[in-house]
Amino acid sequence: MVNDRWTRKIVAFLHDPPDKAFSIPGHMERARELQQIALGREAEKDEKECAKTADHIASAADRVNLPHDLTVSWNNTNAALTHPLAGTKLELGMMSEISTADTIETAKKVVASLVENIPNNRLRFLRLWRCLFDELANEFSKLGVWFKILPAETRQPDHPLLQHLSITAAIADALPQPALLIFSIGPVEDFIAVARRTQDLWMGSWLLSYLSWMAMKNLAEVYGPDVIVYPSLHGQALCDWWLARDQQVPIQEPSSKDLVFASLPNRFVALLPACEAQEAAEKAAQAIQKGWQELAEHVFSVLANKIMPADTSTQQMWKKQVSRQWEIYWMVLPWAGKDKKDKE
Repeated sequence: MVNDRWTRKIVAFLHDPPDKAFSIPGHMERARELQQIALGREAEKDEKECAKTADHIASAADRVNLPHDLTVSWNNTNAALTHPLAGTKLELGMMSEISTADTIETAKKVVASLVENIPNNRLRFLRLWRCLFDELANEFSKLGVWFKILPAETRQPDHPLLQHLSITAAIADALPQPALLIFSIGPVEDFIAVARRTQDLWMGSWLLSYLSWMAMKNLAEVYGPDVIVYPSLHGQALCDWWLARDQQVPIQEPSSKDLVFASLPNRFVALLPACEAQEAAEKAAQAIQKGWQELAEHVFSVLANKIMPADTSTQQMWKKQVSRQWEIYWMVLPWAGKDKKDKE
């Protein structure tokens, strides 16, 4: 398997094993085993170095650095999750009963099944990114769905390991010069102002959500869905529909009821290589216009053929309105990087 952006992302995504929280000692060796299975070979030096750098950046972004020798024993007590708003507690039981000797064997089995007969690096990453923790939950019944909420840092259990692995993979792909792409589509206020019924408000929200996804999908196809920092696309219905239908990722297709929700905001943030961010933003904007044109043409065809006849004048007016509907803005913010001073 060649060394490319997708193998770097695989190594970065698996730089920590999913059972790291149960035993910090030995976690690097467990990660190495999973990487070897996922790649079909040992990770190369530059892939490991890239993942290490990305891990350090992601860790610094996610949490406060604590003294190296500060430890906790959360898995040796009756652990509980507390809802940050309601204050209710969810008892997890005694985590000390979980052995990494069992969890790592399950993880190796799951990783092997996800990459089996998949020669394409890109598809391997997509399957691992979307399915790894779900499959672990299915295979390891002692923990089940709690696999998804295991902390990335046991001393600061405020974000799950899955989130940390995903952002690390995105950073690894964006190195050595990452940039944040802030992208938005509007107008929002105009949709609200012209709405006359609840259905109008719903349709306006759905259009913004769907067209925002068109832009995100354009980026996901090239860089992977992990690069969308906000909102997270993991488990999102439109993203799952794309993964299941177009990318052969073994997940259940979302139902039609799931797809009609306006579940995405009109603004998103992506993490991309700085040298490619401008072009990527332009292509994302083009994807929005293409998706909008397809929707508009379909609606006009239904109106003209089934509801009311449309003459040339009506058609021209329709095209004029459609062509000037959207306001699309984006901004690229390159990171300073280790070789640049603040003033630069």
